[in-house]
Amino acid sequence: MPKRKPLVTPTRKLAQDRVVVTLTRRITVGGLRGPTGILDLYGGYTSLPVSGGGTGKFRVAKQNSRWLWATPLGNAFIMKGIYAVVGDSHVPDNGVTYDTKATTKYGDVNLTWGPQQNRRLKSWGFNTVTEYSSGYVEPWQTHASWPGDHTQPVKVPAIPFPIQASSYARRNLFGYIAGGVNASIKNLYNTLSGDAAYLAAGGYIGQFPDVYDAKFATYIAGRLTNDFATYAASPYLLGLSFDDGDYVTGFGAGHDFVPAQSAYHPHLGYVVACTSPTQVSDTPEGTSVTFTDQVVYSKNAWRDFLIARYGTIGALNTAWGTSSFYTTFNSTGTWGTGTGLLDEDGRHSWMGTSFSALTGANATTKVDLDDFLYAIAAKYFTTYRAAIDLAYPGVLSLGPTTVGAWNAPARRQVCQAAGESLQVLRISTDYSQGQADFVAQYAGDIPTMTWMGAVANPDSNLWRYANGTQADQFSTQAARGAFYASNVSTCLARTVSATGSKPFIGWQWWQYLDNWAEKSNWGIVTLGDNAYDGVEAMIATGTDAWGFGYGGEEINCGNVLGQMIAANAAVEAELFL
Repeated sequence: MPKRKPLVTPTRKLAQDRVVVTLTRRITVGGLRGPTGILDLYGGYTSLPVSGGGTGKFRVAKQNSRWLWATPLGNAFIMKGIYAVVGDSHVPDNGVTYDTKATTKYGDVNLTWGPQQNRRLKSWGFNTVTEYSSGYVEPWQTHASWPGDHTQPVKVPAIPFPIQASSYARRNLFGYIAGGVNASIKNLYNTLSGDAAYLAAGGYIGQFPDVYDAKFATYIAGRLTNDFATYAASPYLLGLSFDDGDYVTGFGAGHDFVPAQSAYHPHLGYVVACTSPTQVSDTPEGTSVTFTDQVVYSKNAWRDFLIARYGTIGALNTAWGTSSFYTTFNSTGTWGTGTGLLDEDGRHSWMGTSFSALTGANATTKVDLDDFLYAIAAKYFTTYRAAIDLAYPGVLSLGPTTVGAWNAPARRQVCQAAGESLQVLRISTDYSQGQADFVAQYAGDIPTMTWMGAVANPDSNLWRYANGTQADQFSTQAARGAFYASNVSTCLARTVSATGSKPFIGWQWWQYLDNWAEKSNWGIVTLGDNAYDGVEAMIATGTDAWGFGYGGEEINCGNVLGQMIAANAAVEAELFL
């Protein structure tokens, strides 16, 4: 099925900077055609150069049918990343914080601790630290006490903390918009209360920025210029992350697949159509904002979209079957009770009864909402991409932390808009053929990464707490390791049916440490700083290869890292079979 052409196009369609190249050299090793295992200083396979050579920055390229990263030296790279390599000051059941344990073990939780965590990660086959990690594990960090050039002694490629304009611009954090806190960007969900069915199904009223407000681009530009120059200058930077997925509600799971928790995100076209055309105040993150400019520009963009499509309010009424309810494309002065298009709040039958599924919506109304969903998603992605290209040419745009949620991709319109702007698409997936084909159909032939994570509380430092509502839950660390190994193998082997393209260029595991706040064993390291490797996370004590102590846990925990290490090592063999 051909990719659906949008009925609305963004103002500027950006070049993809994704290239197709021909494989230049293969070496036979152990009966397999593939790399020799020698790595460059960024972790790229020196025996698998990517055509185009080194550019001094990470880039992406297609090698025959397979997408790959190319390191700054031009060698093939598959990202094996870890989120949140950072300490923890929560007090767990044993009364001793992770930070206290780490300080006893390393002498600090920064200058010695940071390089040592990178050594551990590299020894386990991981090659990237990603969002929410401590600055002391990032490659661009410097300190006078570090030897030589005073930079991080154990460098690995990295993705830094997101730009996060969708959250920070809502309270004008750092003041990049002139006019102070009251000049902040509005949240399109601010005036909505939600529908009962959506909330009962696990939905929530989240946030999405008023991306049609010109101040949104202003904020992104200020954040990039003032806070990201060091990252952009580093050859170890893989690319820039836009936002945490929690701050772009509407880019989560769509209705094309059933997510693991049936937690569908709202339809952003509907959200805009039903939100108020003005906002007086908001309290993002507890910050009091009284807007000096009360206009919701995305609502006006929806109005303008329909004017361009229908021309007259009468034509819109006919198309939507409204019995001539609307008297103007604008407002009659009262949102929620007025007869203008801008007064719509979702109370009418033609809008449907759910702002997630659009249940019962007029067929033509639904088409218009779907098309505007593409338009607002495109506005979001192109605004970010244009700002990054202008500030830091050659730096890759990676989009939000995930497009989709709970093992399901976002709506097709969001995938399409993302694919037209991003150079790497990070999705949530169940790793199935159907989802891979869906993403390729709508996002196009684009390199892809995915979020991974699983818990096994009964066999962990958090054994007192049952597994929660996570999508992937196991009773043992071994089962968790098998889950990782299976997903890695599936990602590398996955081939898009229509094109033969192999899109996956890496994954990001959530997270480094167990999560005390969630009482969840997301980590590969306990809150006592012991690796789940079948040796360290045990009652018995000992000394590791670097001379640091381990053990002292309350129970003997299983081994997740054994299969992770094997899966990471097997990437080399699977790349070019």
